[in-house]
Amino acid sequence: MIGLMVNLREAAVHFSFILSNKSFSFSKIVACIVASAIWQFAYLAIAQEVPIASGNSPLFQLLQPKQSGIEFTQPIDLQHPMKYLYVGGYASAGIAIGDINGDGLQDLFFSGGPVANRLFLNASQAQHIRFTDITSQSGIEANNAWAAGVTFVDVDGDSDLDIYVCYYDSPNQLYINQSTDNQIRFVESARQFGLDLVDASFMPTFCDFDRDGDLDLFITGYQYINPAGRPAELPVTERNGKTEVLPQFQKYYGIVPGLDGTPTFTNVGRADYLLRSNASETQGKQIRFQDITQQAGISGIGVGNSAVWWDYNQDGWPDLYVGNDFKVADQLFRNNGDGTFTDVIQETVSHTTWFSMGSEVGDINNDGILDFLISDMAGTTHYRSKVTMGEMSVNAEFLRTAEPRQLMRNALFIGTGTDRLLEAAYLCGLANSDWTRGRQIGGLG
Repeated sequence: MIGLMVNLREAAVHFSFILSNKSFSFSKIVACIVASAIWQFAYLAIAQEVPIASGNSPLFQLLQPKQSGIEFTQPIDLQHPMKYLYVGGYASAGIAIGDINGDGLQDLFFSGGPVANRLFLNASQAQHIRFTDITSQSGIEANNAWAAGVTFVDVDGDSDLDIYVCYYDSPNQLYINQSTDNQIRFVESARQFGLDLVDASFMPTFCDFDRDGDLDLFITGYQYINPAGRPAELPVTERNGKTEVLPQFQKYYGIVPGLDGTPTFTNVGRADYLLRSNASETQGKQIRFQDITQQAGISGIGVGNSAVWWDYNQDGWPDLYVGNDFKVADQLFRNNGDGTFTDVIQETVSHTTWFSMGSEVGDINNDGILDFLISDMAGTTHYRSKVTMGEMSVNAEFLRTAEPRQLMRNALFIGTGTDRLLEAAYLCGLANSDWTRGRQIGGLG
């Protein structure tokens, strides 16, 4: 049955191409329609096998901040000197979940933008869930930098979780866990490790991409925002027959080809970074991370909201999916196994999300192959769909010609164990969820 499912899926994937090919007979087209219908029926049958909660008891109970001890707010502060960051992804706070002291309970770190970062220790007992704010006594520094993504990760390989925080136009921070049995303590050490990157850093994700036994780091770049807003007069000049942005504005704006090839002045994103750890080679000396972005084949200027490592083609090497906001195409970097990557997004998926947000990997259909979910902003009602959709008169040509096509709805890519992924968000009821920045896949039973 599994082999049959794969063949039917492939038939459905290529159906749209067959319709446009005059060499296919009517009988072949009908056969493909039948195959597509059978695939949808079979897929829904699989989904029906998943057990659901029985009875009237709710799966979750809402705890108020006073009950849980988690009191954290990411405010909209219109008096903040960096309030211009609210227009994009930096408006949202980041969160990391992990056990920092080895007691088996999950602790929380919140990265604040207009407010300071906070670390909460899970002090729950029995059925009583309770967290304690240990930010000040744990060594987490208060600063005026605007934080974005954060992750718990064992950077130095000593079997406890450290903390890495990305910032907007300020050095990223690495808090090394130096806790004892009697005290939870972190020491900021980004410079020593070569991780004090300064850029429009957004989301960090660690993975041993070269399989040498240590964790390497990928950071998505987002976008620099001009605090003064877009200039009334375009800050451009002509040089050698080409239009260029003036140097002092180049981190905000760029010249890109329009749909008709005309040079167009626009906001631009930032480059991503791939940093390789030398931990497996240090033999007890200081661990350092080296920027290998260009030599690894990681290229392009994006507006990265998320990045996920996973072996999409099951060749044993971690690959990398980067979800970019706005009209910037998503990227799927296939790991070539020799320290380099190749962007294979166009030959791997039929379409992507348009305003790509959060992404996550999990086995949706329990076939032992990991699938991939990435969110967008598709409305859950007709009204919301109309008031949140992109302006068609401006974007019609882009939507018609983008490679791969970009659709403003969530995408669920089903892993096949081959070099192709099959999109099934509508079949699974996951295409529309309003403006969805975050997502998580897991069992609730």
